[in-house]
Amino acid sequence: MKKWLIFPVLLLLLLTACQTVTDSETKPAGSTPPSSSIKPPPSSMSVTTPPPTSTPEFDVNDGRAFVTHDHPSVELSPDWIPPSDCLVNHLYWVVKSTKECILICDEPIYSRAYATTDTHIYFVKESEPTKIYAAPIGDFANHQLLYESPYGTVTYMSNLYYYTTGIENYLQFVADEKKFVLLDMTTGESTVFMEQYYIGHAYISPGEDGSLFANWIWFEGKHKETDSPYAQFFYNRETGETTPDTSL
Repeated sequence: MKKWLIFPVLLLLLLTACQTVTDSETKPAGSTPPSSSIKPPPSSMSVTTPPPTSTPEFDVNDGRAFVTHDHPSVELSPDWIPPSDCLVNHLYWVVKSTKECILICDEPIYSRAYATTDTHIYFVKESEPTKIYAAPIGDFANHQLLYESPYGTVTYMSNLYYYTTGIENYLQFVADEKKFVLLDMTTGESTVFMEQYYIGHAYISPGEDGSLFANWIWFEGKHKETDSPYAQFFYNRETGETTPDTSL
């Protein structure tokens, strides 16, 4: 009688073992990895150096932002020329002393729609032509949406670092190639200061009498349709009069 009881027990053990092997073979490898082995997807931003954990001290005088064209020497003096493998219509930071080139934006930007202060770089991506982004100098992968233009495509920005000392908190830009706009970066409010038939680029300086803005705006473009697109003018904000710039 005891012999007959042993056979069912052995049979049951064999069936259990077979079931265990079958389950382990059919389960996909790595379907439940430990949490420590799960890695987040990589960032879509591509830069030449990894984003710093804290913004380093960058010497603004030993570097500058620039957009590559077919001939970057047109924009940069010979001692600033970056490596020739920089992508056309891409925004970089070049270090003058080392010729190091750091990619700021990994997609094309509007080549004249960028500006710098001593702390930030502002730019417009071709894929988002009404949005102005800001990146801290030294933390170039940190793109922050600053402003979205209700006036149309941002086609040009005045370079704050070089031309507008004293009013750096106001970002100057051209929208839709017709409107010259000032954005107060402290309050987020924007004001159209001038409209013309066509504006290639323009800027306003601080007033010589100590006022925040001068009474005139300089621009290159067309006051009327028959003008050359490279004609240069002064626009008087008080009178609304536009006169040719005959200083050159």
